[in-house]
Amino acid sequence: MDSHKLRKMQSRKSHSWWWDSHISPKNSKWLAENLEEMDKSVKLMLKLIEDDGDSFAKKAEMYYERRPELVSRVEEFYRMYRSLAERYDNVTGELRKNIPSDLQSQNSGNGSDYGSEPMTPSPEQTPEHKPARRKSFHRAAGFDVFLGSGGGSSDLSRKCSSGGSSSSSSDSGSESDNDASVTHPGLENGNGQHDELQHRILKLEEELVIANEKLRASEEEIRRLNSEVETAGSDNELLCSRILELEEAFLVSNKRLHTSEEEATRMKNESETLCDTISGLENELVYVPKKLQVSEEEVVILRVELEKNRASEEQVLEREARISVLESEILDHQRTIEELTMSLKQSSLENAELKAAVLGHKTTIDRLTAEVNRISERFSEDVQDVQAETTDCKHAIEELKRAISDICAKRSQEMTELEAVISESTNARVILEAKAKQLEMENTEKDKRVEELNRNLDTLMTERDELRARAESLQCVERHLEQLHREHARLISEAEEARKACEGMRGRVAELEETVLDGAEGKREAIRQLCMSLEHYRDGYRRLCQAIVHKRTAVIAS
Repeated sequence: MDSHKLRKMQSRKSHSWWWDSHISPKNSKWLAENLEEMDKSVKLMLKLIEDDGDSFAKKAEMYYERRPELVSRVEEFYRMYRSLAERYDNVTGELRKNIPSDLQSQNSGNGSDYGSEPMTPSPEQTPEHKPARRKSFHRAAGFDVFLGSGGGSSDLSRKCSSGGSSSSSSDSGSESDNDASVTHPGLENGNGQHDELQHRILKLEEELVIANEKLRASEEEIRRLNSEVETAGSDNELLCSRILELEEAFLVSNKRLHTSEEEATRMKNESETLCDTISGLENELVYVPKKLQVSEEEVVILRVELEKNRASEEQVLEREARISVLESEILDHQRTIEELTMSLKQSSLENAELKAAVLGHKTTIDRLTAEVNRISERFSEDVQDVQAETTDCKHAIEELKRAISDICAKRSQEMTELEAVISESTNARVILEAKAKQLEMENTEKDKRVEELNRNLDTLMTERDELRARAESLQCVERHLEQLHREHARLISEAEEARKACEGMRGRVAELEETVLDGAEGKREAIRQLCMSLEHYRDGYRRLCQAIVHKRTAVIAS
């Protein structure tokens, strides 16, 4: 019965924590950010809608400038509304299932991190595939590499197998070249040191595997403690700080172990390189005695041939030269043997140094293992404190649930108001579009009228220029008539009829001028009549002048 109550209480804990982490703005950073962003967007959109221009043209200009921004805001509202709806459906659906195993599988699928928060979903992401984001209690950077999926042990086993194969190959090489090792005792000493160093490296790798297992157990303990600490909520800041300190200590220990493992790997690689170098030198030493033996045999043969063929001086000289060449080759081979011997001695010294370094790393690993055990003991002490504080957090969680329900109701009301605002903005947009189209039509008609008035103005300007030119010509005619009047005045006694005709013509000209000034419509006809009158009076004037001339000649003649 007690176990049943305990399981029921744990189930309620997990459910209350899970519900609180998904729908509480205080614990859900994603929900708080979305609500804050929606409030800002609503205020900005209301500001855009309430702004008004001084004139209708200014309003139209503001409409065309702000229409893309309003459209983008409406799309953003729709995206946030859809995201909130999807999250609410997902949370309520998971809550209705009321199965603790589902919650556990969900937590394990997310890396056993109870502080994960879903990020803002993009339009392509569904509620079932939302990415996770760390909230607190970050795992040490070395844990994923050092403990994840048994990677460390598998790598070490591969290293062991490769080390074993290299040692076996070196052993087989040493067994096949016993003659060379007998000839050169330094090679046997080098192989023995290499085998001992390889054996020590294998022991260190086994100790590293054991340390990895202990660290993995500590990691599981940390995960369990983190799950219990997360249920305590935001009131466990002191405990969180202590856990962070412990995680930092784990991080330092993990880094040290990782450094030790890298150092051991580096020394193993150097040992394998030295082993390859030694095997190469051994192979060369195998061929050197054979070459020396062949050279000595050739020298003996040449000496025998030299004794048999002493009569031929040319052959003797050639063979002596060949003997000298072979002797120089023998000296070169001897120098090579000495150099190889020195290399073997140097390799032995390097193996000794690597052996000392491996012993130092073994001491470091033992110290780090003791530190890990100490940290595990501190974790076990903190578990009791967490269990005591969990009871105090239940009441706070219940209060948060009630606050969450109030916030959800408030947000639903705000969403309804927002939809009404969006519909009003849509209607206003339609009205503005209709007014803008009407303005465009009126502007088009006004442009056509302006073009027509411009054409009429050009025509009137042309007619005005023509009338001005004709008026100037009339003024010239008037001046000429005045000159004729003066001549008539001098001849008034002789040409009374001509004077009367000039006065009549002057009156006619005055009438024509008045006619020209009265209306622009009858100007052309008046000018034509004036021209005809001028021609008529010009003919009369010519006839009068001829008559006067004839009379003057007649008077002079008489």
